[in-house]
Amino acid sequence: MRDSFVIESNIIFDLDHGNLLSPFFQLPIDVCACDLIHLESLTVPVTRLETLGLVLLPVSGEIFREIGIVRERYPGLSVIDIS
Repeated sequence: MRDSFVIESNIIFDLDHGNLLSPFFQLPIDVCACDLIHLESLTVPVTRLETLGLVLLPVSGEIFREIGIVRERYPGLSVIDIS
């Protein structure tokens, strides 16, 4: 069983900038991200990230409700920042 890690979009930016995406996804780990990552202005299409091995985790209705509550309290945060 491989370890799983959640990746944040800024890490994807850095890996892409350093031409390290392919080597990163060759590591013996599973890399996951919230399926809302497609809302980000990524430098790499999400479909390419999925091809490299990114696993998208679905966001449930319960999580969306919690995101809404947090956004009401902290309107400067984006949905992606909260998720």
